[in-house]
Amino acid sequence: NLINTAKLEFECLPAVAQMEQNGMLLDMDKWNVLSSKLESEKKHLETLLFNELGDINLDSSKQRLESLQSKGLKISDTKKETLNPLKEKYPYINDLIEYSRVAKLVQSFTQTIPGHIHSLTGRIHPEYRQLGATTGRLSCRNPSLQNIPRKKAFRECFISSPEHKIVVADFSQIELRVAAEISND
Repeated sequence: NLINTAKLEFECLPAVAQMEQNGMLLDMDKWNVLSSKLESEKKHLETLLFNELGDINLDSSKQRLESLQSKGLKISDTKKETLNPLKEKYPYINDLIEYSRVAKLVQSFTQTIPGHIHSLTGRIHPEYRQLGATTGRLSCRNPSLQNIPRKKAFRECFISSPEHKIVVADFSQIELRVAAEISND
């Protein structure tokens, strides 16, 4: 009984293909400013943490753990959930949590996204998968533009062509709404 579902998915295919073909424009000037700001913040946090924890690889959870344990902290990992309760007593823990956040933004986004800009079109052409998620939602990869942080500084770097607009449409709790519709709830 999936004929109607298949027809619906087939009807969406041209729009998904057009999204891939059109791609997204990235304002490189804004992106570079954002990237520089995050790199600077990361360097500042590195300096603070090196003074407190020693010359360790801050991206190594093993080295972070060993350094924190050598300072007398009785912890078994350096996950945010483990470190959060210690922020008040040990201010450098907040710097470590913030370093992890900033380092992830740099590594996952500001350094990698520009590498996906096509040399001929000047756009990012991610791969959309119509049934890429187990929930049935559209997914995106190479790069995953659906995971761009919601912060304005990131989102405003993605721009439309002249005389065009970007429309943001989020299907809030769509799976629950579809289930409710199907079950007549």
